Amino acid sequence: MKMQARSLLILCDLGQVLAYFDRRLLAENFARWSGRPFPPEAETRSEELRIPFESGQIDSAGFLLAMREFLGWMDGEQEQIFRRAWGSILWPNEECIQVFRAFIQRPRVWLHVVTNTDPWRLEYARTELSMADLLSHCTASFEPEVEPKGKSSQMWRLARARGLRELAQHPSCVVGIDDLAENLQPAVADGTLDWGIHFQNAKQLECELQHILQKEGLSDLG
Repeated sequence: MKMQARSLLILCDLGQVLAYFDRRLLAENFARWSGRPFPPEAETRSEELRIPFESGQIDSAGFLLAMREFLGWMDGEQEQIFRRAWGSILWPNEECIQVFRAFIQRPRVWLHVVTNTDPWRLEYARTELSMADLLSHCTASFEPEVEPKGKSSQMWRLARARGLRELAQHPSCVVGIDDLAENLQPAVADGTLDWGIHFQNAKQLECELQHILQKEGLSDLG
């Protein structure tokens, strides 16, 4: 029986890998676009709500309702400004994006993003940062019954299962990429990930991916 060609499944973080972020930009951009300052108490409250929003404990409507208390009355236009400012802490890591776009053009290479984030920022990255092609397949912390990275390997296991279904017939080498080594460790330890790359920069990422292709006998994908 002829062996099926193997493939490479890349499970990749969003924040500080595909996109940089700086949470200070929320207040700066809100003030610039709305023409009024972002109150310090709103900044404090938004940070308190960030983790519940990312983990799905509160949804978009609940988050907006809670923030209205600190931002005052907002009409539809002002709500859109706040939502845009919330996402605008992100900006693309162009060098890293170039590496991934080159890899996923190759046959039998699949990208699935694994991210601790909320629905607003994920949608902002897709639409405002023109990353829809890289974010078409995602596992996100706000989804029901998903445990955020850093607590266990559950989120990586779910992303791996989804990625293997998307790849269908090909057995895969599975590589996880994250800017926080502690997010990768449980999944490497229990075998969910065959390889873990602690991301530092685009050049290091490309070199490590090429090394993995060679070690796994997947040089034909390079």
